[in-house]
Amino acid sequence: MDTNSLDGFSKVVGLREVTKCINRNQIKEIILATDVDHAYYQKVHSLASSKNVKITVLSKTKQQLAKLCGIDKIASVVGLLNSEANAK
Repeated sequence: MDTNSLDGFSKVVGLREVTKCINRNQIKEIILATDVDHAYYQKVHSLASSKNVKITVLSKTKQQLAKLCGIDKIASVVGLLNSEANAK
């Protein structure tokens, strides 16, 4: 994975959107920022484990992850959509 940009990927940003898409089996991978707190990490890890979704923790802060996604706010979690979700 190119860790310099996530612009080319179909994705959702934020815990609410990632949760919705995981529950619909539309996420192939979750990307977390390194500076999320432990409780947040545990919540995401539990959710991902329940659906066998891979988690990648990039060596990027929330601000850096947001920049990779091309957004102005912070991004603690990003979900990369699978190809079936892209077709919908």
